[in-house]
Amino acid sequence: MRLDKRAARSLLSAVIAAAVLGGGVATAAPSAGTTGPGHHATSHQAAPDTPTTTVTSTDGSGATVTAEVATPAVTRSEIITRARTWVTAAVPYSQTDYYGGYRTDCSGFVSMAWRLGESLTTRSLDQVAHRIDKDDLKPGDILLSYDNHVVIFEKWADAARTEYYEFEQTPPKATYRKIPYPYYSGTYLPYRYDHVIEDDGQTTSLPGLSTISRSAGDLDVFATTSDGHLKHRNMNDGVWGCWATLPYNAKIKGDPAAIYGEGRIDVFAQGIDNRLKKITWTSGYGWYPWADMGEYVVTSSPAVTSRHATGIDVFAKNGENKIVYRHYDTVQGWTTNWSNIGLNASTVTASGAPAAVANADGSRMNVFARATDGSLLSLMWTRDAGWYSWADRGGNFTGRPTASTRGGDSVDIFLRDHDNSFIHRYSPNGADWTTYPASDFGGYILTSPTSVSMSAQRIDVFTRNSNADLIRKTWTSANGWYEWAGHGAVGAPAC
Repeated sequence: MRLDKRAARSLLSAVIAAAVLGGGVATAAPSAGTTGPGHHATSHQAAPDTPTTTVTSTDGSGATVTAEVATPAVTRSEIITRARTWVTAAVPYSQTDYYGGYRTDCSGFVSMAWRLGESLTTRSLDQVAHRIDKDDLKPGDILLSYDNHVVIFEKWADAARTEYYEFEQTPPKATYRKIPYPYYSGTYLPYRYDHVIEDDGQTTSLPGLSTISRSAGDLDVFATTSDGHLKHRNMNDGVWGCWATLPYNAKIKGDPAAIYGEGRIDVFAQGIDNRLKKITWTSGYGWYPWADMGEYVVTSSPAVTSRHATGIDVFAKNGENKIVYRHYDTVQGWTTNWSNIGLNASTVTASGAPAAVANADGSRMNVFARATDGSLLSLMWTRDAGWYSWADRGGNFTGRPTASTRGGDSVDIFLRDHDNSFIHRYSPNGADWTTYPASDFGGYILTSPTSVSMSAQRIDVFTRNSNADLIRKTWTSANGWYEWAGHGAVGAPAC
């Protein structure tokens, strides 16, 4: 049976919508009243030059139906971002309901993530994709069990490639988890969408944040913008000011690193030329222009802490993926050269930007970074013993950690976990990371967090939510953790 394109497209939508995933039993196509509140099946409109693919299926009588399905190009990072939206929204599983125009079963989920013009099925997804080898799997590829189930691959969970992280639409709702390869049971084969655009599959391109406190009741938040500028906003006694764009004679990227000294703020950042930059505010002058801080190449955002009034300890990752250190004095300038740190530095490799925190009397520093397998690395320095060895503290997080202290030798660590949930770890002395278990607050955060304690009785943590808005979570000794508070888009209101 041959149909004209418009009729074939309409019939194909109905046939696809009617195909029940497990076993392929056909049911009646969903009517508008059974597609879920405000959601219905949609033939997604594409630009005139969007490629199409001929997809065939069968109707209830067994007749073959052929139609052209829009198969637009999509990057790997966009696939992962789109998949994550259903997980964040906790979209319920159904073989008859629709969300955003796509059927809310496993193949409708993949169709949505791939931006297809129709919700295909596990019988037809292989017509817009091609087989690949296990070792070729990249973010956005799929593991398909024909006429049964399908999941979206994100990344390997172990070096042996026996487990992986995936997105899938499965009862009761869209989920993100680690599972054995290729699945718990059944025959699953890896496929790649025919029109995928190669990128690194990383979904967080938003620059990060930094926060400091100049006094009790006072917070300063700094945010890098996508065009390479730095914005600043202050809260004083609970009243937020406007966002100011600081002098922009230099362009920066990544997460800024701010630190406060008496009457002075210094913000370090990675320039777009991968050299370190610094901008300074003083109570007597205001903001100075950006200063170049040397020709040394850094491959991550910096971290800063301070052990005495005029000293700033600066950390970054270099081109050899080592965490390096240099001391800066606000009066004398640089007082040391860049150097590797840790007794076992030669055997330790970092995969992200560091975090650092010093105790109040300057006798101890703790430095943290992400290992290549996603675990947390920690390193201690003491005035008496100098640098210790790097230690692996486990876990599996994304981006960079943040560290702050409420007093004494205590350290609070905050992380964006591998599933983008918010994690808190605490040590009473910077060395014991086992007595107090990690706290997983769940949720979804879009950037690595930044934290500060304005007193021993309070912690403020900032990050961005799935809409890229600034959000804050506060702990007080009297009430514990509060719910997230929203602070709107970065840059609004502008000064």
